[in-house]
Amino acid sequence: MHLKLILEYKGTDFHGFQKQPGKRTVQGEIEKALYKIFGKEIKTTGAGRTDAGVHAKMQVVSFEAEKIKISLYRLQKALNYHLPSDIRVKITRKALPGFHPRFSAKEKTYRYYVCRREVLSPFLKDYVYHFPYKLDQRLMKSSLYHFGGRRDFRAFQASGSSQKTTTCNMKDINIRKTREGFYIEITADRFLYKMARKIAGTIIETGRKKISLSDMEHIFAGKIKPGATAPAQGLFLWKISY
Repeated sequence: MHLKLILEYKGTDFHGFQKQPGKRTVQGEIEKALYKIFGKEIKTTGAGRTDAGVHAKMQVVSFEAEKIKISLYRLQKALNYHLPSDIRVKITRKALPGFHPRFSAKEKTYRYYVCRREVLSPFLKDYVYHFPYKLDQRLMKSSLYHFGGRRDFRAFQASGSSQKTTTCNMKDINIRKTREGFYIEITADRFLYKMARKIAGTIIETGRKKISLSDMEHIFAGKIKPGATAPAQGLFLWKISY
């Protein structure tokens, strides 16, 4: 039986999503919980590999299991019982034939949260990038134009990636205000390694006037470096559409 889980997690205390020997990861904790339920090792596949410290409001995981004797609702309850409190399975259901969490996805949405208040609340510190300094919001919004559409995002890919194709279709990118500051929302058909954080860092650097609007095309051409990779704690894998 091919099953899929829709889950969310706080990434603060994880070394990312992907299972790694000797390190606490989201995938590793899920497979531990599945072992306790089924009594054998079960390999899982995720929709994306979030980095250490990055959160997910929606992550999709699939796995193969023999016919189970309990309902999918009770399986969800059992998983949440065995999982640590910083991971929660929201939905458990059968997957359609041929479903793959990563390759079946049509688009993904990330949100990057920035707190603009002078004093950062201790209740927010794990979920936002604290940046109380002056920013030109007009320049930041104007910079969004350069990211739209199908483009080569090689310049926004961190070293260490195994991706051979660096072209992505950026379907939407916006900046929206919050009570504490703002968030950058990015939707694309695919993302390169640390691409969302590098885009967020570049937009913030534009607001600081460290990067000009005329620099943007030179960044895409590889003539100028993009902004620094924004810290992990502000990033959320927000939605995956199939």
